[in-house]
Amino acid sequence: MDVGRKKLRSLKGLKAQADSVFSKWVRTRQEGLGASFDSGTGLATCITCGATGKPSEMNAGHFWKRGHLATRFDPRNCHVQCVRCNNYRGGAEAEHAAYILQTYGKWTFDVLENLHRRVVKLSRQDYEYIIEKYK
Repeated sequence: MDVGRKKLRSLKGLKAQADSVFSKWVRTRQEGLGASFDSGTGLATCITCGATGKPSEMNAGHFWKRGHLATRFDPRNCHVQCVRCNNYRGGAEAEHAAYILQTYGKWTFDVLENLHRRVVKLSRQDYEYIIEKYK
């Protein structure tokens, strides 16, 4: 038995931690960065319906769903949404698309559309990088 070896976290565990860190970052990023968080009031605003709430009560809504690893951690693809819009309105796709087009433009929308079709496998180093970047 190697006493000096540290046990590595599983890829599944790293992916879950990356999701958690990225989600928190999305829900608290500042105005002007493709987000709707007001540090003065401490409230986040849903980009699809305008509802406000504490960041911990909001979701990080993905336009191209999380199953698409190529866009899963792309901040242009993920924005603050209320639980209603993200979970019960299927992500309010029409409004979310309009937000992306208005905020980033057609070129970025097209880039995201092409990226989501790519088959990507993220490595341990990829997840560790995401965790550090969005911490």
